[in-house]
Amino acid sequence: SQLVLGNGGRVLFDGAVSNESDVGFGYSAGLGYDQTFDRGEFVDSLTVRATYRSEDFGSLGDFEIRNPTAFTLDGQYTRSLSRDLTAFA
Repeated sequence: SQLVLGNGGRVLFDGAVSNESDVGFGYSAGLGYDQTFDRGEFVDSLTVRATYRSEDFGSLGDFEIRNPTAFTLDGQYTRSLSRDLTAFA
């Protein structure tokens, strides 16, 4: 689900649980934020996302449930430099 903020940004929430017979109960939760910046002729954007996965969480199609990394944090900023060129980090 998402919550749209007054500045046009969005806060995103998601979660999942799994129960696999070999490893048991697991869960995952995510929180994200994205924002666009209108600069007239150009548009920039910012995205940040944090995800937690328990050791025993398995998604559909996972045949080997191993989650050595429990927490991830990702982010990206995109800047329009011209009509033909965009930079991102």
